[in-house]
Amino acid sequence: LGFEERLGKFELSPDGSLIVFINRNGQLHFVSAKSKELIDTTQISGNINSITFRHDSEL
Repeated sequence: LGFEERLGKFELSPDGSLIVFINRNGQLHFVSAKSKELIDTTQISGNINSITFRHDSEL
């Protein structure tokens, strides 16, 4: 996927199109479930314990 680190948790979107990986450094990695390509990475300040998609697959 192009990033080498320890990933903690992950969440799959309800429509199955997106996987969001959460690492221990407060980063969210958005990956296409179909192509396995990294779409985006976002840095969050503070700890992330979980992430939840809306029913329409939006975060």
